[in-house]
Amino acid sequence: MNKKLLSTLSLCSICFSTAAFAQENNDYFITKLDTVTVVATKSAQSTFTVPGMVDVIDMVGDASTAGATTMSDVFINTPSVQMTGTSRRNGQIPTIRGLSPDSVLLLVDGVRQNFEAHHDGRIFVEPSLLKQVEVVRGPASSLYGSGAMGGVLAFDTVRAGDMLSSGETLGGDISVGFDSVNTSWTETVKSYGRYGDIDILGAVTKADSGNVSLSDGTDLHADDDLLSGVINADWFANEYSTVSFGYNGYYMKSEEPNNPQLGMTDPNGGTDFVDKIVQNHSTHAKYNYKNDDHAFLNNFSAQLYFNNTQVNETVLATTALNSTGDRLERQLNTLGFNLDNQTMFNNTGFGNHTLSYGVEYFNDNQHGRDTGETNGENGGVPDAGADTFGTYLQNEIAFTDLGELPGTLTVIPGVRYDSYSSDDELGNSQNENRLSPKVATSYRPNDWLMIFSSYAEAFRAPKLTELYSSGTHFPMGPFTFNNFIPNPDLKPEKSKTVEIGTGLEFKNVMEQNDKIRFKGSRYWTHADDFIDLDVNMGAMTSQYYNVEKAKLDGYDLELGYDAPRWAASVAYSVVSGNNQVTGDYLTSITPASVNTNVEVKFPESGVKAGWTGHFAEHHDKVNVATYERRGFGVHGVYVSWQPQQAENLTVNAGVDNIFDKKYETVFAGSAEEGRNFRVHLNWKF
Repeated sequence: MNKKLLSTLSLCSICFSTAAFAQENNDYFITKLDTVTVVATKSAQSTFTVPGMVDVIDMVGDASTAGATTMSDVFINTPSVQMTGTSRRNGQIPTIRGLSPDSVLLLVDGVRQNFEAHHDGRIFVEPSLLKQVEVVRGPASSLYGSGAMGGVLAFDTVRAGDMLSSGETLGGDISVGFDSVNTSWTETVKSYGRYGDIDILGAVTKADSGNVSLSDGTDLHADDDLLSGVINADWFANEYSTVSFGYNGYYMKSEEPNNPQLGMTDPNGGTDFVDKIVQNHSTHAKYNYKNDDHAFLNNFSAQLYFNNTQVNETVLATTALNSTGDRLERQLNTLGFNLDNQTMFNNTGFGNHTLSYGVEYFNDNQHGRDTGETNGENGGVPDAGADTFGTYLQNEIAFTDLGELPGTLTVIPGVRYDSYSSDDELGNSQNENRLSPKVATSYRPNDWLMIFSSYAEAFRAPKLTELYSSGTHFPMGPFTFNNFIPNPDLKPEKSKTVEIGTGLEFKNVMEQNDKIRFKGSRYWTHADDFIDLDVNMGAMTSQYYNVEKAKLDGYDLELGYDAPRWAASVAYSVVSGNNQVTGDYLTSITPASVNTNVEVKFPESGVKAGWTGHFAEHHDKVNVATYERRGFGVHGVYVSWQPQQAENLTVNAGVDNIFDKKYETVFAGSAEEGRNFRVHLNWKF
C-alpha cells in the first residue's frame, strides 16, 4: 500500500478515536449502521451478522447519496463496486470484485435485468425513484443461479408506505436538481396515498443533460433526454396477505457513439455517432403471505414479471459499416416467475432452523435488426432464445446451546440446481445444467464479536450474444470485414470461492447512543472457463471462447462510526488476479482503493455536512502499457438542510471533485468528470 493510502487510513483512524462533538440531544438516535438485508440469505437479518460482505444503501435518508443522478453517485461509498465506461448514462455498467458486468446479477423490485449489450447500460431506473439498494459482494448462485458469480445488486423502488408518515393518507413531493458538470436538470414528482387497505404511488422523473466537462479539460459529447417513472400499488388483503403490482418505465433519447463507453467528443468528426433511443418497460405482480406464527408458511411469495428492453439507433454519419440513416435495433424480452417460501423448525434438539426454498423459471427472447444489411442481420445481436429453470434449498441453522462455549453458532448450507437451454434461428442450440452449492458459518461468542467463513461454487451461463453471434463485427479495410463466428459449444463460467472474515461492533463507546463497527474479509476465487472474445485479424473472425483457468483474490474491509453528532466511515478494497495458463493479468482487476466519508450533524437546526474521499493506488498490473492508470485522490463536500421553519423542505448541495483533479479509473473510456457543483431541492406536501 502506498503512502497516500496509508496516510488516508491514519487520518480516518484519528477521526474514529476522537469524539469531536459532545452529545446534546439523547433523543436523536442513530440508524445509519442498523441496516437489514433480505437479499443475502432470503431472510431478514442485520448486515453485520450475515456471514459475508453486504451493504444496504439508503437512497432517502443518507445525505451523501441524496440527490444522486448517476449510478456512480449511488455507489460512491461502496467498496468493491465500480462502474465501467464513461460518464454517459448509457456508459455505466457495474462490476464487483473484479468480475465482469455479466457476472453481476441485477434485480429491480425482484425482476431480473437480463439485457445484454457490452456497449450499453444495464440499469434502467433512476436514482430519484429508489428507496434503497442492497449490495451482496461475492458469489450468490446457490440462491440466484446464473449471473451471480460476482454478487447481486438489488434495487428497490419507492412505495407509498415509505413516504407516508403515521396517520397520513395522502401526500406528494416535488424535487428539482442541477449539476454543473453536464448542465443537467432533473425534476421529479411523486404522488402517493392510502385508501383503506390499498397503498398507491406514482412517480416520474424528467432529466436532460449536455456535454460532460472532464477533468482533463476536454468535453465528452453526451446529449440526452430522459423520462423515467414507477407505479407501485399494494393491497393489504388481511393481516398476513399482501398483493402488490409494480411498473417501471424508462425512456431515454441521446446523441452519442454507438459504443457510449468510448471517449469520443465530436459527433461530426466521422465517428460512429448515432441517435439512440433506449426503452425499458417492466411489470410485475406479487403475492406475499407473512405469518410469524405459522411454522410452514412463514414467509411465502409468488411473483410473475415481464421485462422488455429495446435499443434503437439511427446512424448520423456514413461509416465503413453503415450509411447515414441506417437503423440498428436490438430487443430482449424476459418473462419469468418465482415461488419462494420459508419454514421454521425450532426447539428440535439440533438448533433452530429456517428453511428457505423455491423455484424459478424465466425465458429470454432476443431480436436484432440492421436496415443497412441486405439480410437485415445486426452483427452481434443474434435472433435467439433461452429457457432457464432453477430450484434451491437452504437451511439456516442457529445453535444456541454450545455446551461450554458461549454465544451462537450459525451454519447455512444451501444448493441450487439450474437447467438451461437455448437456440438461434440458424439451428444452433445448447443444453446444460449446473449445481451451485454453498456453506457459510458464523460464530458470535458475545454481542461485539463475530467470525465467519464460507465456501461457494457459482456459475454464469453463456449469453445469447456469446453463443450465437454472426454477421459483421467491424470493417478492416475497403470491402473487407471481421465477422462473428457462433460458438454453441461455449461452457459456462464457473468459480469456487473461499472467504473468511470477522466483525467487531461496540455501542456507547464515546458517548450515549453511538456505535462503532468493523467488518472485513479475505477471499480467494478459482475460476474456470472465463468467457472472452478472440478477435483474429489474420482470419478476419471474432469468436467467444473459454479461458481455461483464472485466479482472483482480494480484501474487503469496512469501518464505520455513527453518533448523534457525527459519523465517519472508511472502506478498503483490492482485487488481483491472473490467467493461470498464460500468467497474464486479468483485465478486470482493480488497484487498492479507499472510500471515506466524514459527516457532522446538527439535529437542532436540521443540518448535516460531510466530506467524501476516493483514493486509488497506481494501477500497473496490466498486460498492455496503455491500460496503466496513475493513482489519484479525489475529494468532495456535501450539505443537507431541513429548516425547522419549513420542515417539508429539504436542500441538498455539494461539490464533487472539488480540486478539479485530473484522473481516470481502470475501466474508463475517458477521463472522469471535473469539478461539479450540484444542488437538489425537495418539497413535500
